[in-house]
Amino acid sequence: MELEEREEIPWSNLVAEVDEETDRRWYYVAIVVGFVVLAFVGLRLLSGADEAALPPEPAVVTPSSSTTSTSAEPALVVSQDDLTASEPYDVMPVVARAEWFVIDFFTVDGSVATIDAIRSALGDGVSDVDLPHERPDEPSTFVEWARAVEVRDVSSTSFEVDVAYRAITEIEDAYERSPVGFVTLAISMIDGVPVVTGLPAVGDPWAG
Repeated sequence: MELEEREEIPWSNLVAEVDEETDRRWYYVAIVVGFVVLAFVGLRLLSGADEAALPPEPAVVTPSSSTTSTSAEPALVVSQDDLTASEPYDVMPVVARAEWFVIDFFTVDGSVATIDAIRSALGDGVSDVDLPHERPDEPSTFVEWARAVEVRDVSSTSFEVDVAYRAITEIEDAYERSPVGFVTLAISMIDGVPVVTGLPAVGDPWAG
């Protein structure tokens, strides 16, 4: 009977071989990861260099709206007189007073209210003048319309106003429309109120 020969291998040698094979695998993995990291970093560096080397894009110049508006609109020119002039009064109350006064002054209808309105509009220097309404022989007259055609500054608070008007006068059993008349009134602003300081003077501002 043949004897069976057995070869004994120490367990320490087997463990060493297994550890050696395991350590080699980790080396391979580390090498691969290193290559991947280096490739990624290299690509990043190359892309950054390409972007830095590219020249900046040229700016596109388009006509601006401010340039167009500046060339289309004329510049505002302010004179020295405008800069040094004091704040003027609003002439609308002066115009309204002049037209209103001419209508009342040349309307002779026997109304006491019309006389009171005229007296209240007059200043101290002309408040006691004789009015046509108080004359017994004056025919009945009605003002059809009155329009201020020109306002002139006499001072910062005094004005002259040219007013055109047309009246209708009673003649016997009929009424006659008179030609357009022109008068000039002196009006001053006193405490913010337009006051008539000169009675209507007959004239024609368009004649000269």
